[in-house]
Amino acid sequence: MKQLDKITAMVKYLLEVNQGKITGFVDTSAKFLACYLAVKLTDVSILKIADYYSINAAFMEKKCEEMAVQMLVDEGFKKEVNRISVFYKDLELITNNK
Repeated sequence: MKQLDKITAMVKYLLEVNQGKITGFVDTSAKFLACYLAVKLTDVSILKIADYYSINAAFMEKKCEEMAVQMLVDEGFKKEVNRISVFYKDLELITNNK
């Protein structure tokens, strides 16, 4: 699950939260963002993403849909998500070319 490890590390760093806020049992905005990015940027299945982030798969999908809507109405949020997405894609290029 290297892809999910990378997303988790980026969200941790950029949002300045600890690992528990993303992969722990409490649902947080950081966890929802990591899940959204994992769904959009990786080929990992919904069930594996949900398991990795300790979240119910159906609830995670609902939160991802809500985040997609938020991106349509909140330009600042959209910029932040796009910034993380570019960061992830660049990291993938670097690590896959070694």
